[in-house]
Amino acid sequence: MFGDRVRAALKPVDRGLSLLEDGLMWVASLALVAVMVLVTYSAVARYLFSSPVTGSQAWVGDYLAPAITFFALSAALRSRRHIGVTFLLTRMGPGVRLLSQTIAAVMIAGVFVAVAYQGMLRTQAAVATGQSHALLGVPLALTYAVVPLGCALLVLRSLLICAQWWTGDRSNIALSPAHEESPEVPSTGIHE
Repeated sequence: MFGDRVRAALKPVDRGLSLLEDGLMWVASLALVAVMVLVTYSAVARYLFSSPVTGSQAWVGDYLAPAITFFALSAALRSRRHIGVTFLLTRMGPGVRLLSQTIAAVMIAGVFVAVAYQGMLRTQAAVATGQSHALLGVPLALTYAVVPLGCALLVLRSLLICAQWWTGDRSNIALSPAHEESPEVPSTGIHE
């Protein structure tokens, strides 16, 4: 059957995308640890030793926070850890629920294609002009590049989930029987 062949073809794509997401989730986790260490060190240095750390806010706001946000997007979608309002979904039949979830996933993909495109343009401009951070001297292309990368992975994950739904794998749809039986959110394996 056609659906079986498509599902079989999607499995290696899903595995490869999951590996990328897991790797970037580790990077986001390390960036979060770096934020905690840097903010704590900066506060201790400022208030105990009257010696503020130059550039700590720039590192946190301009480099680490974007990495935390955009590198975790796709993994969060995969494991259904985004905030969702499900009170309408509980009143829908399976067909309407599938259609509404598909429309939402396609809209997510559309929005993040636009964000990825703008991020890519900004990254290209920063590379072409050699822009660097005024305080830190670090290339701005590094912080801009996380936007198109994270958004591109989110778009791929969103479209992959849609393809899985429409080929019969409904395990990742909100309030599917698999989710109704077990309120546990599927794990990424990173935080265990």
